[in-house]
Amino acid sequence: MERWLATASTKDIITLMEAYIDNAPEQIRYIRLDEAGDFRDQNQVMQWNKIARYFWDTREIRTYTYTARIDLDFSKANYICVNGSLPGIEGAAREYKCVPHDVYDNMTPQNGVHLCPGDCHNCNMCFTDKFSGIIYCRKH
Repeated sequence: MERWLATASTKDIITLMEAYIDNAPEQIRYIRLDEAGDFRDQNQVMQWNKIARYFWDTREIRTYTYTARIDLDFSKANYICVNGSLPGIEGAAREYKCVPHDVYDNMTPQNGVHLCPGDCHNCNMCFTDKFSGIIYCRKH
């Protein structure tokens, strides 16, 4: 699949994703990018931003991702909500840090910090750009 994604046109990717979305067992409201990896280069960031814009404009589906690519600029990828795994990622909405269970369990919530409940069905903090602090989750 990775090789296909590296060479597929934006139109082909959209067509494949639409087929899945149209036949999904439940309504798709969010698309998570690169669940098993990260962006290859800046061109891929911009290609996925075009895809994210298409799905927002046509279906109001939000797109989000997590990245550790400090060398890429996400500031013009305004249709992708970016959670940066490292500080200083250009264009990231916020930082997202995984910490060991014992550290997480002893954290005290404070301004600019959100403790991930680990249940995406009841929380959409990672999917929107409404929060710009740091999200901490239990390492898994």
